[in-house]
Amino acid sequence: MVPEEVTLLEMQRFLQIVMERECRYYASDLFEYPDEQDFDALDGRIQHTLEVFQTLHLSTENHFQLVLRGNGHHQVFKDWRISELACFYMMINGDPTDTQVIAEQQHIIIDGLLNYLRRSAH
Repeated sequence: MVPEEVTLLEMQRFLQIVMERECRYYASDLFEYPDEQDFDALDGRIQHTLEVFQTLHLSTENHFQLVLRGNGHHQVFKDWRISELACFYMMINGDPTDTQVIAEQQHIIIDGLLNYLRRSAH
């Protein structure tokens, strides 16, 4: 049996589906950004998080996707679809170039989550 040849268009569609599955959160939904000036702050947080990914040698292509959204007032704005991992690093918001700071923050957050889960299980 000879496998079917995959076209470039089919491969692009497959990659788009993977991206949509991974990047299921809107960055603007994590924080309240009511006006355009605040979206500049959001971009700053995204750039900061991209630096964290680069410092940790993590691929960004499956974790960040630039999108355009509408707000119901017939206005279009720039937003980002991000993965759970990107959400996590956006919330940490540490020094993006210091792997030790990032590791310590991860440790603190993970310990905090585990303690919370242990308490809520009882």
